[in-house]
Amino acid sequence: MTDPQLTKKRRADLIASILLLVLSIAMLAETLTFPMTDSYGGVSNVWYVSPALFPLLVSSLLIVLALVLMSRAIRDGGLSQALKDLPELGRFLATENLHRLLVLISLISAYVYALVPNIDFWIASFAFLTVLITLFYIDDPKVFRPLFWPFIVVSIVVFTIGREQAVNGVTLDVIVAVVAVLQNLLVFILFGKNPAYFKKWRVSVLSAVLTPLVLVPAFKFGLLVPLPVEGLVINAMSDIYRAIGQLV
Repeated sequence: MTDPQLTKKRRADLIASILLLVLSIAMLAETLTFPMTDSYGGVSNVWYVSPALFPLLVSSLLIVLALVLMSRAIRDGGLSQALKDLPELGRFLATENLHRLLVLISLISAYVYALVPNIDFWIASFAFLTVLITLFYIDDPKVFRPLFWPFIVVSIVVFTIGREQAVNGVTLDVIVAVVAVLQNLLVFILFGKNPAYFKKWRVSVLSAVLTPLVLVPAFKFGLLVPLPVEGLVINAMSDIYRAIGQLV
């Protein structure tokens, strides 16, 4: 028997995945206009140091995630529910799905325009994924306020202050990292005794940590692509990389 609440959530996921897919394809199309190779001072740069490489990877990953979300929504009855409620589409867009879409846009905007240009890229990605994955994966109203609003407030502070000379960049790195860790601990306190939710929380934390932990070294040391801001964590990675290089 199909859970009505589940189908309503999957209906929202279906619409959100379509919108995310459209935005991701538009981002990919814009990225493809960037030069993959160029020449500076008579020296030709190869494709793997192109500024287009990272947004190309991000947009492609977003397309894959949008398709996965869409597939899950259709499998759980989201498409049939959306078709059934088509006459009420206007009211639907004004409530549940619009709320999810605004949350998603707010998180991505805070990450792209506030965190990435101003703090260590690894910390920015960890904080963003902590909120994004946990919020939508656990999908419980109890996690919304302690995850969404602190992230938005901290992002506004970082955006306002930026990396001004009067503010130590490491200070901003530490503030964002501490808030992200505290958010994870709070979710653990809220759901640690619930086996199903604890499993989801554990997957969310591992994803938030491991994703930038793989991407950052791959771009920084493998492809030799400079990251937007290299602060506390990436500088530590560079020191470790140099130390290993001296030993080898």
